Amino acid sequence: MNEEFYNMAMDLSTRVGRLLGTIGAIVKYDNPGVDNFTFGQLAKTYIECTTDQNDIDAVMVQANKRGVTLS
Repeated sequence: MNEEFYNMAMDLSTRVGRLLGTIGAIVKYDNPGVDNFTFGQLAKTYIECTTDQNDIDAVMVQANKRGVTLS
């Protein structure tokens, strides 16, 4: 792998990490500005991409509060 590809890969992985962090903040905490459909789509995506059980539990708590089924 040359340096250009390495730098591109690092940049893209940083962007993905920031995006997942933003999605996590939206779905793990009370965010009444997000409708239930959007919440459900973001939450499903976030749960598929994280391995932290505490984060998954926080998303499930918010889903239960909203009455959204994530299965």
